[in-house]
Amino acid sequence: MSYATSTIKSIQSGTIAFGSSGSDAPTATITSIDTSKTSIYLLGVTAGTLSVGSTQVAPSYCRLELTNATTITATRAAGLNGLAGTLSYRVVEYY
Repeated sequence: MSYATSTIKSIQSGTIAFGSSGSDAPTATITSIDTSKTSIYLLGVTAGTLSVGSTQVAPSYCRLELTNATTITATRAAGLNGLAGTLSYRVVEYY
């Protein structure tokens, strides 16, 4: 009996922290991957809530991008620019 080999080449996980100073776009450095064969997943966001008038806005409007083979860039919605927090991510590279 033979078994198929895994289609996953590598998995990398980590966090990216946002400061509370405006529209920062923090980055994380990862081990080099082939961007054409890689997916990135936002696992969650930890932060407080931001008051906009009398409405509480959850910090769920965040985006992750594979900027290049070794860099992930995080951005957030303009309305959340003053909110500090941490994003968790997973990068999966396939064969």
